[in-house]
Amino acid sequence: MAQRFLPREEHDREGVCRLAGVVAGLVILIMSVTGALLAFKPQIQRFVDRDVRVVQPPDVAALAARLTAIAEAPSASRRNMRSGSDGTK
Repeated sequence: MAQRFLPREEHDREGVCRLAGVVAGLVILIMSVTGALLAFKPQIQRFVDRDVRVVQPPDVAALAARLTAIAEAPSASRRNMRSGSDGTK
């Protein structure tokens, strides 16, 4: 295999160009990945928030029974509302 014999200046220039190419390639890669993430932002957010966005309907029968029990139970606050806040009628 033949070796390349380059003057020192050309060898250094080749290394600098290679380094610049690697840095530019990394910048372009990062821009591509972030651009793709922004393009799919709604789908990604829907996937991440899938557990939070689901609302379970309340058990209407249990809620009605609880409200009925609260309404039928004698309460000190309900008595105060009937007689006034200072206890007078």
